[in-house]
Amino acid sequence: MPKTLDLKSCSVCAKAKARCDLVPGQAKCARCARLNKDCTLQPRGSHSRRAVATRSHSRKHALPPQLRSGTAARTLSPVSAHLLDPSCSNASTSQEPSPTSAIDHSAPPGSSIFTDPERRAPEMLNLYRNDMMPLFPFVIIPPHMGSAEFFREKPVLFMIIIAVTCQHDVELQSRLCSLCRTEIGHRIWDQSEVSLDLLQGVLVFIAWRHVHVHLGSRLSSLIHSAIALAVDLDIYHEPRQAAKARLGALDGSDDSIGNGILKTLEQRRAQLGLFWLSSVLSACLQDVAGVKSSSSVANSCHMLEQAKDLPSDLHLVRLVQLQITAETVTTTISEDDGGNSLKFSAHAMFDLLGKEVKKADPSRLLPSDRSSSILLSLSYHMVRLLLYRTYLDEVSHSMSHDDLHAHGISAATRCISLVFLTADAAKAAITAFLTLDSDMLLSLPYPHWIQMGHAIRTLARILAMKSETSEALPAVELLKLLEQVPTKVEEAFSRGMQCPMPRCLPAIFQGLRKTVSDIARSTGITTTTEMPPEVEKGQTSRFDSNQLNGMNMGLYEEDEDFMKDLFSDGGFQLNFDPAWTY
Repeated sequence: MPKTLDLKSCSVCAKAKARCDLVPGQAKCARCARLNKDCTLQPRGSHSRRAVATRSHSRKHALPPQLRSGTAARTLSPVSAHLLDPSCSNASTSQEPSPTSAIDHSAPPGSSIFTDPERRAPEMLNLYRNDMMPLFPFVIIPPHMGSAEFFREKPVLFMIIIAVTCQHDVELQSRLCSLCRTEIGHRIWDQSEVSLDLLQGVLVFIAWRHVHVHLGSRLSSLIHSAIALAVDLDIYHEPRQAAKARLGALDGSDDSIGNGILKTLEQRRAQLGLFWLSSVLSACLQDVAGVKSSSSVANSCHMLEQAKDLPSDLHLVRLVQLQITAETVTTTISEDDGGNSLKFSAHAMFDLLGKEVKKADPSRLLPSDRSSSILLSLSYHMVRLLLYRTYLDEVSHSMSHDDLHAHGISAATRCISLVFLTADAAKAAITAFLTLDSDMLLSLPYPHWIQMGHAIRTLARILAMKSETSEALPAVELLKLLEQVPTKVEEAFSRGMQCPMPRCLPAIFQGLRKTVSDIARSTGITTTTEMPPEVEKGQTSRFDSNQLNGMNMGLYEEDEDFMKDLFSDGGFQLNFDPAWTY
């Protein structure tokens, strides 16, 4: 009997994908009757969409509640999303959480380490917004944005800010920073994600690197990842039209590049933040390659200065302009690879660059905010130090022993003056650091700590010079200045413990006093030493040109070694060429 078109296969045959012989008037099809199974007719219509919806519904209810609720939580890895979603509160916790009880060491992955995230997250975001963001104005949290909204909009940046502001518990902060590293690697390498949220998060992670430097991640890898994100986001350079010779350009089919989309102010801040971070760190550390300044960097400075969108943008622009000057110094002096041209043009080049550095002096254009003014002054003196140190290195390398005798006392006198100028710039930078409020040290970004450490190491090497000429330096005064640095850091530790939510600097800074003691022991100078009579009168000893043979400041250090050697109590080593007896 022919099959009726109004009837469909029964559910049993449909599930088995077998032929179903339905006969009108019979309760079962031939197959179900033969197998003695219940024969149920299917409803008419397509069943594919209903099956997909059913599977999606079952998968959704298999997720934790916090991953079902928000779109931002689904963008994080499961562990990170569960840890940091501020919309998830622990109803079973009614008492005030202590810093040490915030971590549940026996909890399985996916359980919250915050016992009260609804209260902690706003506190930490306000800490970043009020205390840390003014010192790093490249990544902004809008004042009207709450913690839940901020998490939905920028989950990665939210996660990293929570980590760097978790100063009430160093162990918890270390665990959060480890999660941040995992999340960054998962997004960049596993998911190939490109987003402004991710770029801003990486910038903040670099800016407070001293809170997680003990974990051992390479600074150069973080900076190169940020550069790659900026390139992929098309904010590394200014938008430009695609070349006419490009494949697909003539018929308009290629619209992937050169679409002319203008950068937002938020993107320009991120671009300048990347330039500033890499420029400051590459000037002090050996294993960091800086981002070169370009017309795009200058244009972003101009746009932010003209827009006057935020008061902190003025501080941002001044910081970047100082680093543009610093890059001009290093690239101009280091252009020559040892040719003869340096002998004849070095002096004029140095004088010209000195005038450019003086033009960059921010004292005439300092913002009204005291902290911003001090940090700009610190950065300016670091540019001066870079100018004198770079020129001193180039001159000492370019002049052989015979050249020194040929040039006579003029070359020696000029090198003496460069050493004194370098010491003066380092002293001015340290003095600016000491004028900061102790509370500010709790929020100070990593690049300023590196600048400070670089100035300390420069001064230590100058004090360690074994020659009659070094006696002309105010060694006791400079050593007393260095002794004030650990006192300042210890004051910051004390003030941090008095905050409503206790704040603590990383333990790596606790060895700074021992470092200063090691410097004094290495130089053979104590603060009780009487100044030589010729120093008190401002006289200098005669200079032997042989002292310049092999002289080199050699100040570039590896990142982790620099931090651990200078700030921890592992013992301070000067590590400079013994031939440098200037």
